[in-house]
This record gives sequence, C-alpha cells and structure tokens, in this order.
Amino acid sequence: MKKADDSKFRKPVTRHLNEDGSTRLFFDGANDWADYYMRGAICWPALGSNGFIIMAGQEIRSKEITVFYERDFLTIQNILNEDHTIAFRGIDEFFNNAWSRFFARKYFWHQPWELYRSFKLQITRAKNTINPQPVLVEVTWPDENDIIGLIWKWDQQKKLWVDKNGPITQAIDLASESDRQIPPAIHALQTLLAGIEKHPWRPGRS
Repeated sequence: MKKADDSKFRKPVTRHLNEDGSTRLFFDGANDWADYYMRGAICWPALGSNGFIIMAGQEIRSKEITVFYERDFLTIQNILNEDHTIAFRGIDEFFNNAWSRFFARKYFWHQPWELYRSFKLQITRAKNTINPQPVLVEVTWPDENDIIGLIWKWDQQKKLWVDKNGPITQAIDLASESDRQIPPAIHALQTLLAGIEKHPWRPGRS
C-alpha cells in the first residue's frame, strides 16, 4: 500500500469541471494541476457496525488512484443530543462537500439490496440538505474470493495512494487473514476499485 507522506499526499485547493466530465484539481499553484476521474464508494452500516464512505480520484494520464477523503458514519443526517451537540455525525455534509470540492456525486456500493434501499430512502428524504442528490451505482462481482486480492493488485502496480494516518491504512494494518468480516473501510476501498474497473473513465462520463 502506498501510504503517502505529507509531501506526497496533497489536498487540492480549487477545482474546475472540464467539458469531458473530468475534474481538474489545482494544488500548490496555477501550474500544479491534474485531471481526475472522480468517484466515491460507500459501505452501509450493518449489524451494529459503522458504515464507511470515501471520495477518490483517478488521475487520467497516470491511472493512479488517490483517496482524498474518508470517514466512518452511522446515519445519513446528524443525530443531535438534547443540548444540540452532535451525537452521531451524518454524511449529508460529505455529499455536499464532495460536490463543492470535486464536482463529484457518484458512489459505488456492493451490499444487500434491502440495506441499500433503506439508506437510499433516507438520502432521498434529505433532498433539502443534500443537494445535488448523489448517484448510487451498484457494483457486482460473482465471487467474493475474486475481490480479496483487488487492493493488493493495485498496490503492486503502484497506482493506489491512501493517507498514511487515515482509517483505511489503520484498517489494513489491523486486518489479518483470520478476520471473518471485512472491515467497512476495506470493503469501501474494494468497492471503489471494482467500480472503477467495471466503469472506467471515458470522456463525457461525469
């Protein structure tokens, strides 16, 4: 896994939506930019486990994928305590920030349909706070064993960047072959990579 240090893992400072549907991200200066195919992925909360959401970009020329933002969640909208502090942080703000920062609103998912349907309904009902609404794209694969090595494959190709201090790195470092359940962060990353492979960049696909 390419765990980017501070000099490599850069966050963009501004962006521009290109006519071909890609997003041009500007970093330290006007001449420091690259065009990206922006996509996210979601692992819905289930069985008492947090969900996980990520937003990533595939640099169109190099095909390298960078996970720019990642976080866990339990709800779509914030749930407040009696004193109006946040008890459970939702992801409505994540959706809005992904659009404002990257012009990105498509997310891959791979979980039971009824679980997806439940959260999709919550997102639709939150149309006043989530604008524009995200586009949720199901990704399927015939055999779970086929997906296990996907992160390893992209890592070996040296085309996957994650924050060295982020939750995905922590989940991978703690995971072992004896784990029966894939951590949500790893599931989301696998879903992202599978989605990008199944729906690769094409001009005009926003």
